[in-house]
Amino acid sequence: MDHRPHDEELTVHLPRSHPADEATSATLLDEAAWGMPPSEQDIHSTTPPPAPAPAPAPAPADPPSGGLGRLTAVWHGTLTEPSGAPYTAGAQRRRGRLRGRLIVAGAALAAVFLLIRQQTGDPLSVTGVTVRPSSPAVGCDTVVTVLATIRSNGEGGTLSYRWRRSDGTVTSPVRQRIAPRARLTEVTLHWAFHGPGSMEATAVLEVLSPNPARAEATFAYTCHL
Repeated sequence: MDHRPHDEELTVHLPRSHPADEATSATLLDEAAWGMPPSEQDIHSTTPPPAPAPAPAPAPADPPSGGLGRLTAVWHGTLTEPSGAPYTAGAQRRRGRLRGRLIVAGAALAAVFLLIRQQTGDPLSVTGVTVRPSSPAVGCDTVVTVLATIRSNGEGGTLSYRWRRSDGTVTSPVRQRIAPRARLTEVTLHWAFHGPGSMEATAVLEVLSPNPARAEATFAYTCHL
């Protein structure tokens, strides 16, 4: 019997690999150095690689020196109008207080101006006087009201006057305060008549100051019992 050498039985003939599979038939000596071999599915796959993930948004830059003030204003409830002026309840209150102070200051200035004008302006002057009775003729036991109108130049001040009656009665001087811009002042005399008789009565108004002026009115009294 022809016996082949025993060593021949240990010889293994590997089939010749296809050129396309040479890469997969390579012997990998060190997986840590060469990495894991790609699979045949990875080599022949036609699926495109996934799109790269979008880059993360850049972190916001630190606000400038004025930005912190803006953030603080927003935190405290401050809004900004298109013009850029702050618009808050506190600002409204400050504007209200300012408006009130301006009104008070304006009133004070007006009072000072009026006082100065009274002291340095034209003095009070009487420009005319008229007198008229309540009736041109009266009868028994009647009270006649005599009305006098004093015209002035519109300046404030004090005037004095007195009444003189045709029966010889003269009143004491009366002082009358005239307000600024008042041009007409009315004063009255009440004259009572009693008993029978007749007379023509005359009432005279005499302005004593600031400048003298005079006017009179006459009426008839008749009483037959």
